[in-house]
This record gives sequence, C-alpha cells and structure tokens, in this order.
Amino acid sequence: MTTVDIGGGIVLDTTDEFGVEWAVQEGSDPWSPAPAPRDVSGDRVTTHGQWSATEFYGPRQWSFTCNVYAPDHAALHLAWSRLQAAITLTPFRVTVDE
Repeated sequence: MTTVDIGGGIVLDTTDEFGVEWAVQEGSDPWSPAPAPRDVSGDRVTTHGQWSATEFYGPRQWSFTCNVYAPDHAALHLAWSRLQAAITLTPFRVTVDE
C-alpha cells in the first residue's frame, strides 16, 4: 500500500489520530506521466563544439484526488484547517512510502 505524508500529521490513505480518513481515489497515480529530461548541453568556452552534461528530469507536478471522511462536522472543519496548514504556497516536503 502506498501512503503519502504531506506534513502536519496528514498521511493520505490512512486514518489519523482524530478519526479522519484521508482516502486517495482510485486512479490517482502521482508517478505518471514522467517529466521529460532537460537538455543541459552548452557551448564550450574558448574551444569548438559543445559539452554534454548529466541530464536531469524536469519538475514533477503531482495531482491527487482525495476524499475526507470525518466522524462529525466539527472534526471535518478541523481536518480542513490542518490540510490548509500543511499545504502552503511555499515549497514543502512530501514523503511517499510504497
């Protein structure tokens, strides 16, 4: 089973300590499609031709479709607040355990 830790105590495809289930919908595959490698060749300084360097893959954008099941309405609102705190507009760490 694959779980995704997005921080703030939220691990997708599990039930947290508040009794809230974070369920990823079937067909949500964050690993595909793979990004294309970036071309990193460039002109050689003071010589002829180009140099070739290690190719790196471009950035990967993940998209998940999730359902949140909470034991009551208050727990759902608290779960929404925790999700907003965990996912910010600044870079954050996502840990995938397969």
